Amino acid sequence: MNQQPFHERAEDDAAVEAWLRSRPFFGRTNWEEWRRLAWEAIDARQVAAAISCFREVTRLAPDFVEAWLNLGALSSRRGEHLAAVEYYREGCAKEPKNWAARMALVRALRAAGDRVGAVAECRAALASGYEEPAFHAQVGNQLQELDQYDEAIDCLQRAIDGAGRAPPLVSNLGIALFRRGDIEASIQHFREAIEKEPRYADAHFYLGMALLLMGDHATGWQEYEWRQGGRFHPQTRQPLPIWNGEPLDGKTLLLAAEQGFGDTIQFVRFATTIKEQYDCTTLLYCQPALAPLLQTAAGIDQFVLREQPIPRADFFVPLLSIPSVIGFDPQKAAEPRAYLAADSARIESWRWRLDEIDGGSRLRVGLCWQGDPKFPADACRSIPLAALEPLLAFENVQIVSLQKGPGASQLAQMPFGSRVIDFGDDLDATGGAFLDTAAIMQSLDLVITADTAVEHLAGALGVRVWVALAYVPDWRWQMARTDSPWYPSARLFRQPVAGDWPAVASAIMVNLAAEREVLIADRLKSKI
Repeated sequence: MNQQPFHERAEDDAAVEAWLRSRPFFGRTNWEEWRRLAWEAIDARQVAAAISCFREVTRLAPDFVEAWLNLGALSSRRGEHLAAVEYYREGCAKEPKNWAARMALVRALRAAGDRVGAVAECRAALASGYEEPAFHAQVGNQLQELDQYDEAIDCLQRAIDGAGRAPPLVSNLGIALFRRGDIEASIQHFREAIEKEPRYADAHFYLGMALLLMGDHATGWQEYEWRQGGRFHPQTRQPLPIWNGEPLDGKTLLLAAEQGFGDTIQFVRFATTIKEQYDCTTLLYCQPALAPLLQTAAGIDQFVLREQPIPRADFFVPLLSIPSVIGFDPQKAAEPRAYLAADSARIESWRWRLDEIDGGSRLRVGLCWQGDPKFPADACRSIPLAALEPLLAFENVQIVSLQKGPGASQLAQMPFGSRVIDFGDDLDATGGAFLDTAAIMQSLDLVITADTAVEHLAGALGVRVWVALAYVPDWRWQMARTDSPWYPSARLFRQPVAGDWPAVASAIMVNLAAEREVLIADRLKSKI
């Protein structure tokens, strides 16, 4: 179907009915006329009407596969992934060798949260014996997104054997090797792809992450600039010249937040560095929900919220590009200090609430286990709460949930979930993102978290935080080390093999038992 993007507008049933009745051949029983009307609806951005028309096509001509597949594609665009799965299944059942449709079904299953079903569909497709290299490349790419790295590598190698070492195939094989933990081999593949196609952005970007993961910041930062939104990406998002380190004497520099909350919290520290090293005015262009928290950061002269007009400035720089511009190496830099602060009134309010609930005599631990499921690697970094059940059952520990949104419902399913203090919708309900979370952290002995924005917040506040990491973590945590040059208050707990969260939980429990009394004493001492 036509892949040109279009913007849907809200359409209720009455509006759909009215639009359909306005067409000259509405109500006829010829499926081809319904098909033409469906495409007319798409051109008019009447998506719900288009779906209604294609449903009529399937009713009148149930073996017409195109209609089922278009229904799947339209439903996917509307975020109706379960419906898309059913439509794609119908299409694939009628045309089993339509490999593009089968890959669309895999993507719909994955979007619907059915990773098991998506893997099964990939394996069923492979079992068909189809040997087209492009098909194996697609399956390989899907399997690595589903964390099935060995099978993904095999598929991608088969694609290369059949089609040659084209840069996209070589780079995708490098990505699968990277995700499996074969970092050196992945670096070789990314370099090969770049040698053949010097401006291949994806290969540069993944090479940057691999080098940063291995601690090579000198080259890694430069390669990381090929990410979407980086300095070397052809599409910039600000109507200003990009800053590449030129003198800023008396000029105005716009610092642009470009990724998630955690990235903004981590890299806002560089506003201070810019102010100290350059004589300039600094503007921070950031997410509106984060602005109240970031008001406590030094080095920012003015905040500009997203969707607001950009004021006059001379240059802009993406926040995550600052290290490459200034040549920052976290391993050689001075130990960073806390650079954010919680609101004092909120600290007192939440401390009083916690003391009323638990009396303050037990080890008090904040817990966060789930990241944003829209993040591509969230399945690797987020922890099933069931893997942390021993922590919930620990008699001498009071758990305070810092979990918001996705994943919070897991608590009600746990045998010891009732022991956890869960403030639910009260947490960060007013004022802005993380304001209450930051205040609560000041009354905790420790924060234990998956790799989410919570650990960046704790580190930026100088709160003691233990971070549970996947076998191949995000680039900023490097490999093997148990500390972080970004956050002196952080300790890292890593999977010994991919997917082994119970081992991480066990290591956390051992350390928690050993340090319990010291942690409590530190909190009580700070209140004197």
